[in-house]
Amino acid sequence: MIRNFQNKVKIQIFLILSSATALFFTGCGNETVPNSTKDQSGTAREIPNLREGDFWDSFQSDFKAKFHTDDEKRLIRTADGVAFTGEITTRIAAGALASRFNYFEGKQHGDSFIWYESGALSSKTHFQEGIKDGLEIIWTEDGQELSRKYYIDGIEDLSKSKDKEEEEDVVWGQSAAAKALAKWTGKGNEFGEKFAGDPSRDGTLFIRETEELYTGTVTAIDDSGKKEAELNFKEGKWDGAIIKWDLEGNIWEKSEFAGGKLIGFEIKEGKPFDPNQIIESSPFGN
Repeated sequence: MIRNFQNKVKIQIFLILSSATALFFTGCGNETVPNSTKDQSGTAREIPNLREGDFWDSFQSDFKAKFHTDDEKRLIRTADGVAFTGEITTRIAAGALASRFNYFEGKQHGDSFIWYESGALSSKTHFQEGIKDGLEIIWTEDGQELSRKYYIDGIEDLSKSKDKEEEEDVVWGQSAAAKALAKWTGKGNEFGEKFAGDPSRDGTLFIRETEELYTGTVTAIDDSGKKEAELNFKEGKWDGAIIKWDLEGNIWEKSEFAGGKLIGFEIKEGKPFDPNQIIESSPFGN
């Protein structure tokens, strides 16, 4: 039901400064440690799954106190001298993302991300046990693609062209997750798995996987597959039409937002909007 979906939206308040959020950041790191890789002889060997606790999320200053690099250029936990396996997220003093790296036995392994202080994505690079292997993209702070390179065992592959599939992987600084969620349809419980935040309370909506402010369209459906709501966002804020349907499939409410601010109704409580009514600050109400 609409109210069930709305309530599920409201409880997804994102606590960006909490280190516990590292448990949710598995999206960028799902490719962090594949099930197998190759040893020096080229023979595939199994890489174990990450153990619980192999996630570290804190400020850049804390990172320097907790980790160091040894002579083999492996990342070592200073406290016990163990080569780190897992995902490390660092943040600037304000709490915004600075970097997210994945490691296997102290070597970068999987996708690595770096952000500008403004929150814009700066680069995405894929590593294979400490060596660049795959696609690397670098963006300017305003989201323009600055360079795109392909690596094989640390050597740039100058012959590889920008084929369509990889061109669509990340566009104008967006992650693959942002592109995949640009038009998303699902139920209330599924919404909570993909998104976090509460724009109905002057907050912003984030993609849970990458912490990017969400731009796109969310279509909420009930258990029978009927539309409950259609929500449009730009940079995490309501932007454009917000439409809700009643149980009979009739439009119950249609409002218009710009930059998170309600600018008018077309339909309210199932009727054409009376301009003499007082408009609420949120399309959901209580």
